Amino acid sequence: MYTLQFTPENQPYTIYKNISNLLKITSAPIIPFSEEIVETSEMGDGTTSYRHTGVLKDKTIEVSCNFVVQSKKEANERLYDIKKYFAGGKGLLKFPDEDSDHFWKVKNIEYNISERWHGFAFSLTIKFTVDGYRYIDKYARPMQISVFDITSIVNLYEPSYPTYKFYNTSEKTGWISITSLTHNRSFKIYQPFAKKYNYYQPGSIDNALAVKYIEINSENAYMKTVYENGYFEYTTLKTEGSFENLKIEYGSNDIVINTEIGLIRTEIFRNFKEI
Repeated sequence: MYTLQFTPENQPYTIYKNISNLLKITSAPIIPFSEEIVETSEMGDGTTSYRHTGVLKDKTIEVSCNFVVQSKKEANERLYDIKKYFAGGKGLLKFPDEDSDHFWKVKNIEYNISERWHGFAFSLTIKFTVDGYRYIDKYARPMQISVFDITSIVNLYEPSYPTYKFYNTSEKTGWISITSLTHNRSFKIYQPFAKKYNYYQPGSIDNALAVKYIEINSENAYMKTVYENGYFEYTTLKTEGSFENLKIEYGSNDIVINTEIGLIRTEIFRNFKEI
């Protein structure tokens, strides 16, 4: 029996729901090889020039499934529940029976009901568009980093773009900087924990939203502020340096977190990956 695990975007990787009560996977998933994007140019002498970009194409993983229900109403509800399971169409996908050491980052999901037989038995194909890389499962969980101390991160895979989470454990706002001592580059953010106020009620302290944590996602080049009440927004804080400065190169990387805020809880998701 084949199974899959899916974690929707914006949820911890360790949280996933069992899909076996919704459908049965009937065959092993088809996982194509990764392909590099290669640009070509026709030369004047009739030859072709090839430029290897080092960027991998997205690929599609197809999963064949079926399910059996007792009525048309139940069939519609089952299809709704399946789509709800993959809510948002983005997240992390893993096939523990096929490859327990890796997972894929899903960018889009499509569904195709290819056949129905004997009334209410359905054959369903789910197509996952995923990043060209396989991500290393054992590095999917966060690593704690102590501010002001040098942290050495060893990357034995492809260069990766980490995600940082800084938790609001101080009354100050100030600035936070991430510096790669090995590669002499840094990234700095200002006022990450400033409260959000309801500007329709100026001066109303009761309507101030306290920041729970700020997320810096260098892989997708965005910053996100998550508030204590669960509300979040993609933010444009004042920064110095580019997301590219946060890249973890192959080999040893010495990183230090500095801040004028004081001791803050810090996590890094290393996002190690391979072809």
